[in-house]
Amino acid sequence: MKKVDPEIIPELTIEDNSYVLIISCDGISAGIKPVQELAAVAPKIENWIIKKFRQPIDKITLNYKGLQLEVDDLLVTYKLNKDREKVDITYRIRGFDEKDSRYKPLGFLYLDHILGEFNVMTRVGYIDFEELNENESESIGLVELRKVIEQNLY
Repeated sequence: MKKVDPEIIPELTIEDNSYVLIISCDGISAGIKPVQELAAVAPKIENWIIKKFRQPIDKITLNYKGLQLEVDDLLVTYKLNKDREKVDITYRIRGFDEKDSRYKPLGFLYLDHILGEFNVMTRVGYIDFEELNENESESIGLVELRKVIEQNLY
């Protein structure tokens, strides 16, 4: 895939006795068009499913370089900007440490998986990272944020 475009990366999984090839650009917006073009010409192969971009899911546990967080460790507050068709977020992560270089990449991986990679690249604007306080009454979870994006920006 790198020969087709350097921004494209493959992710391979198995789902219901079929191989699933996710054609991703790892959140790099320059890869959106190449992913869409490659997915459009992908051949139909028995027992294979081709998907473009990481698709949204409700629950996942990810580990990045030994740092593991649960979905419940991640909350956001947001501001809709309908003119730009974007949502700006303050991303609150339990235990967030600005000096620990693993938190932000892991946070972005969760965004890609819970919101969906395409939503993150096209509908999320500014992101500010903060530590999650226990009394976050105005914050919502990532699944709820995905619903806000789908209801207000499409």
